[in-house]
Amino acid sequence: MSDFVLGKEKPVEESNPEYEKLKHYVFELENHLAEAQKHAYRLVKRHRELGQSLSDFGKAVKLLGACEGQALGKAFSDLGAKSELLSAKLQKEAHQLLMNFEEPLKDYVRAVQSIKATIGERAMHSGNNANWLKQ
Repeated sequence: MSDFVLGKEKPVEESNPEYEKLKHYVFELENHLAEAQKHAYRLVKRHRELGQSLSDFGKAVKLLGACEGQALGKAFSDLGAKSELLSAKLQKEAHQLLMNFEEPLKDYVRAVQSIKATIGERAMHSGNNANWLKQ
């Protein structure tokens, strides 16, 4: 069963064309959702990393500004403050991407995996459940 769910073993062929079409769709859907989820994870991670880098840069530039004269020091301090502001915005955006995009994709992948498990159970008991799809 686990080999079937993981896609390592070919399932027992069904004679119902509607079932075969649905099964093919579910397997393709899982692949596409998993790929989208992987890229969403990378996007969130990069937003967080960029936000952290901007925060670190902002702090360093503000410290540099404290060591310089008035005009140059103020310019560095302003740049540091703007960098920290952008950092906060990127961190917030990363969280929104996580909650509104990556997490729902994870849920969809889990749901499709559950459907695949049901398909696997049906393949194991295909003789007993020939009319499963019509029910």
